[in-house]
Amino acid sequence: MKMKNLLIIMLVLIFSTSYAQQDKNERNERGEHKKEMRQKGNKLSPEQKAELSSKKMTLQLDLNEAQQKKLYAVELEHAKLRNVRFQNKKNKVELNDEERFKLKTERLDDQIAIRKEMKSILTEKQYEIWQKSGHFRKKGKQRKHNRRDACSEKR
Repeated sequence: MKMKNLLIIMLVLIFSTSYAQQDKNERNERGEHKKEMRQKGNKLSPEQKAELSSKKMTLQLDLNEAQQKKLYAVELEHAKLRNVRFQNKKNKVELNDEERFKLKTERLDDQIAIRKEMKSILTEKQYEIWQKSGHFRKKGKQRKHNRRDACSEKR
């Protein structure tokens, strides 16, 4: 009887560790896939990026035709700006404190401008959904922190 229980426990441990390893490998593959997609996304023109972004938001926020056109114009403007900044970032290796401050200030000003433009285009309900979606936020670290905060609030 003891041997049988020991065998069952051993089998459970073996299967659980192999399952955990498999899950870890899948996460790594997903991460690599996301990197590939991001690199491919950098090859898109600003017009293509703006169109994709505005279509995603149209689906998410249920925008009408007039809103779609305005949103596309805003997205196109910002996609071109991001493209220029990305090229500048590629060319410059190191920034001094003044340049870094200037870039951060410009980025914050752009974020404020985006919010104002979105507030003028969207209805109140759509604007709330847009804010909650995090479309305007920096991706990556900030979202990870938000997830942790949300998890700690649930507890």
